[in-house]
Amino acid sequence: MPSLDASIRSLWPLDLWMHSTLVVGVSGGPDSVALLHALRDLVSTKTSLVVAHIDHRLRGADSDGDREFVQSLAHRWNLPCEVVRLADQTETPPRPSEERLRKARHRHLRAIAQSRGASWIVTGHHADDVVETLLHRLLRGSGPRGLASIAPIRAITPTLSLAHPLLSVNRAEILRYLASNGLEYRTDLSNDSDLYTRNRIRHQLLPFLREFAGSANLDQRLWSTANQIREAYELVETSARSWLASGNISDDRKTVEFASTAFFEVPWCVVREGLVQIWHACGWPLQEMTARHWDRLQRFLQANEPSTHPRRMQLPGSIDVTMRRARVRFTRNETTTHELFPT
Repeated sequence: MPSLDASIRSLWPLDLWMHSTLVVGVSGGPDSVALLHALRDLVSTKTSLVVAHIDHRLRGADSDGDREFVQSLAHRWNLPCEVVRLADQTETPPRPSEERLRKARHRHLRAIAQSRGASWIVTGHHADDVVETLLHRLLRGSGPRGLASIAPIRAITPTLSLAHPLLSVNRAEILRYLASNGLEYRTDLSNDSDLYTRNRIRHQLLPFLREFAGSANLDQRLWSTANQIREAYELVETSARSWLASGNISDDRKTVEFASTAFFEVPWCVVREGLVQIWHACGWPLQEMTARHWDRLQRFLQANEPSTHPRRMQLPGSIDVTMRRARVRFTRNETTTHELFPT
């Protein structure tokens, strides 16, 4: 595994972001503290770092300690610090899901970035996160999109991007970096609890798999697999964007229409990815679309059943699919608030 500095330069070349404003998500844990310290050493005088801390208020006094630690760290390093304190959730069990917490963090980081005129949001996700995410999503039955490695760089809006420059560095290397630089950090004790699936993967499944495989390099192999899946998925994603040009999305984003022949022009994996992108762009409820729904939709769209009468099917989220006169129309009947760049 490369050093932190080498990982940043390789995955997030300096010429992409030097002289920009960067919002760095800092929880106070080892990953984000190491990232912030490494960026301080790399930035020029024309680069602005803004420390951002999202306090979910899940752990009472420990959450308060994390917030105060990050504020103190930013003050010592002469960096501006933005803190968002969410509603106290210690008295309102059950604990929000990891997905809900992640979306809340990203929403507030975007708001901070936009208020600061930042071009980048930067977080400390690392190689161990890639491996654990691969296994987590594999257990959930995810497809290539879910199994693909976290992308080092992803556009959020035309003027704002998200960077994960430590993805080729593992947790052990981060801890060595912190020790060698005499850096303190906070420890989230909830990471020791096996109540959460990701923690069970880290504490139980991965040790079992390493022993079963008889290889100390298993994590590196899984990391490499996730990156190969991402490379393949990116080809499908690019092809899907080209395929989408054959369709037409209405101004109100409630209707999408294609020629029925469009669903035979490219492989189904490209069609499905294109439809996923439509669901995202229109704000339609993608999580309700299971593998069974996608299979039914494929059979409907690719069925050779000439008929003078329209054929119809309904998908979750009040989405109607109608095929008539060589045209296919997707219509959302429910009024929703759309987010054009979901995370």
